[in-house]
Amino acid sequence: MQLKIVLLLVMLATISIASTFSQSPDSAFEDDGTNVLTEVSASDDVRATLDVNLFDLTDYIESTWSNNGIPAGSTINSVVYNFEHYETSTTRVDLSVEWWDGSSWVTVCSPTESLSEVTASCDLSAYINTVSEANDISLRWVATRSGSGALLTTYYAYMDYENITIVYTPPDTTPPTWQNQGQNTSTPAEGDPVLLYAQGKDETALDYAVLSTNETGSWVNYSGVYGSPMDMGDAVNTWTWSNFTWQNTSITTGTKVCWKIWYNDTSNNWNSTNEMCFTVGAIGPEVWTDKGIYNATETVQIYGTGFGNNSIVKLWIKDNLSSNAVGYPQNVSTNSTGGFSHSWGVNYACPGTYYITVVDQNDDSLQASTSFLINYTISTSTLQKTPDYAEDDFGDATTDVSASDDVYAVAYLFSWQQENYIYMNWSNSIPAEATVQQANITLEHAENVNYLYVDYFDGSSWAPACSLTISSSDFTETCDLTSFITTVSKANRVELRLRGVRTSSGGGTRTMLLDYALLSIYYNTTPLCTAFPQKSVNTNYAQYSSCDPRMYFTATFYNDSEQAVTEYATYELLNSSKNIIQYKSAWASPTYQSNFYLYDSYAYGEWYLRVKTSCYSSVFPFMIGEDGTNVWKINISFEPDKAVYTKGDIFNVSFLVLDLQGEGVSGLGGNIYASVSGTALTVNDDGNGYYSALVNTSTLAEEDTYYIYVSAYTSSSVIIRNMKSFYLRKPV
Repeated sequence: MQLKIVLLLVMLATISIASTFSQSPDSAFEDDGTNVLTEVSASDDVRATLDVNLFDLTDYIESTWSNNGIPAGSTINSVVYNFEHYETSTTRVDLSVEWWDGSSWVTVCSPTESLSEVTASCDLSAYINTVSEANDISLRWVATRSGSGALLTTYYAYMDYENITIVYTPPDTTPPTWQNQGQNTSTPAEGDPVLLYAQGKDETALDYAVLSTNETGSWVNYSGVYGSPMDMGDAVNTWTWSNFTWQNTSITTGTKVCWKIWYNDTSNNWNSTNEMCFTVGAIGPEVWTDKGIYNATETVQIYGTGFGNNSIVKLWIKDNLSSNAVGYPQNVSTNSTGGFSHSWGVNYACPGTYYITVVDQNDDSLQASTSFLINYTISTSTLQKTPDYAEDDFGDATTDVSASDDVYAVAYLFSWQQENYIYMNWSNSIPAEATVQQANITLEHAENVNYLYVDYFDGSSWAPACSLTISSSDFTETCDLTSFITTVSKANRVELRLRGVRTSSGGGTRTMLLDYALLSIYYNTTPLCTAFPQKSVNTNYAQYSSCDPRMYFTATFYNDSEQAVTEYATYELLNSSKNIIQYKSAWASPTYQSNFYLYDSYAYGEWYLRVKTSCYSSVFPFMIGEDGTNVWKINISFEPDKAVYTKGDIFNVSFLVLDLQGEGVSGLGGNIYASVSGTALTVNDDGNGYYSALVNTSTLAEEDTYYIYVSAYTSSSVIIRNMKSFYLRKPV
C-alpha cells in the first residue's frame, strides 16, 4: 500500500465546507465585436445595448469566465448566472441565455422580459457540474425580434450587470489526527504478544488504520497480519480506538522493534502516529500444571522452566487463605536447562483454588506462579415417577395418568365455571445429602379450554410454573420446574396441578384431559465438598468502654443442597493479614452465636471470619468503619496486572466493592470516587459490584510513584477507602 506521508506541525482537521466563486465576466463582446465589458461589470446604470428589428432580428452579448480557480477534485454544488436588464417591449423582444458546451451553443433558459430594470437569474447547475466546465464558462445573452410590429421600428434590450456565482465543496485534503498512542509493555519476552494501540479521528470519515513496523529491517505496512488493516467504520469526528496484537516468535532476544499506526480517511488522506519502540527480552520463568481442575485423590503434576541451570527453587502451594499445604514450601532442584517437575497428591485437600509460587534461591528475580482448582467429582442420579396420587372431577385418577393408554383423568369447565384442576402429588426419597440439579414434568394432554397451566404448590400457595400448548388431540410437552424444586426437601414432596381456564360463559362445557404425567428429578448422589455458601452472617459492634469494644456474630451456614451445617465447626477471627486473633469452637448446631472482643488499637479496618469443618474452610470478609459500624470493603486491581507502567500508557483500574457477605455491591452510582495525583477519574459501573476507571499516564511525570485513591459511601454515609500505587517510568 503506497502511503503519502504528511508532516504536520499542528495536527488539526477541519470539515470541508462549501466555498463560493462570484465574479463578473473576464470578457464581454457584442456580436458586432464591440467590447462591452465595462458596461456589464458593475451595477451602475451604464448599460450595454442590444437592438433588434426586421433587418437585424438577433443581437447578443457573448461573455466568458476563464480560469476560475476551482480546485481539482471539488464538488460543484450549484452554478447560477445573474444579470440586471430591461427591454423597450415585452412583446417584441424575446430573451434567452445560451451556454457553449464545447461543441455547440445550448439554450439553457429563457428569462422574462421587463420594461423596468430588474435582477434576473438563470440556474445552470444541470449543465455545468464538473470542475473543468465550471473553470471555463462561455455564455450568450441573446435578444431576438418577435411579433409583427412596425417594419422599421427598432426595439432595445439593455444589460447593466452580469455575474456567475458558483458554490462548490473543495476536496478533503486534511489528514486524520491521532492521540493516546501506547503499548502494554516495553519489554516483552520472546514470543509474547504486545498490545499496540492509539486513537484516530477524522472530521470527514476515518477509513482504515494500518500497523507499520521495522522488525524486518525496513518499514512494512501490514495487510492480513497482526489484525492490520483495521476498518475504522468511516467514523466521523469521533476518537476511535485501533488495537493491534503484535506477536512474532522469530524475533529474538535483544531486538528493538519500532512501530507506528497509519490512518487514512475516505478521501485517501494519510497520517501516522509517532514511532514507538519495545525491546524483546529473554523468556522469563514459567510454571504450570498438567491440568486445571483436580479431584480428591488425584496428583497435581507441576512443571517449571526458565529458572537457573542446576539451581534450587523454593516451591510454595497455598490455599485461598494463603495457608501452606502440609509439607510446603519445599526445595526443588532444576536440571541443566533450568527446568523441573514436581508432584503433589491432593489427598482430599479442601476444595477451592490453590496457588503455586516458585522462586529461584540463587536469583530471586527468577520467579513465576500459577493456580489450579480442586473440585471433587460427583455422580448424578435420576428419579422418574408417575404421580403417587392424582385426582380429577370423578375422584382418584392415579391409574388414569400412570400410562400413555388413552385412559384419561377428566376435568370439566361448565359455562358458569372459569377454572378447574387435575391435582397430582409425589412423595420421594432422595437422600438428604444430595444436590438437586434439574426437575421437570412431562404431560400428555388434550383440551378445548382457552388457557392451560402447570401450577406448583410451595407449601403455602400455588404459583404458575409454565403455560402449556392448547391441543384438541393428545399432545406431549415438558414443563421446567428447576427454579421451583431447588432443595432435597422440595424434591421429596412435590404437589402440582393442571389448571384449565376459559374466558367466556358461552360455548357450552369445556373439557380438560390428562393421559400421562411423569416427574423427572436429576440430582447429585454425592455431596460437593466445597465451601458452604454463606446464607446469613450478622455482626454487631458495641462499645462497652474505651478498651472493651466487642463484635457479636450470629451466623448460619448451609451446604450446597441448602441443608444447615450440623457438624462440629470452629470459628476464627482474622485480622487484615489473615492472622488468627481469636478462636471459638462450636457444637453441632446450624446456627452459631458468640462474640469476639476487639480493642481500639486495632478495631478499625479489614477483618475476616473463617469457618472450618472437617470438609472445608471458608472465609468471609468484613470491615469495621471509623465510627465502629460495619461497612463494605474495596479491592483494587490493575488491568493489565502490573505495578510499573511507561509514560503514555493507558490502563484500566477495577474496583470490586464487597458487602459483609463478600457479595458484590452494584448500583452505587455517584457514591464511589477515584482519583490519581489529585485528578478525579470517571468511574463506570460494570455490574455485580465491579467498577472501573481509565488512567491516562500521558500527563504524569515519569520516574515517580503515584497513588490511586478510591472511596465509597455506604447507605449510612460511612466512608470506605482503599489505595493502590504504581510506578511510572520513562518511555524506551
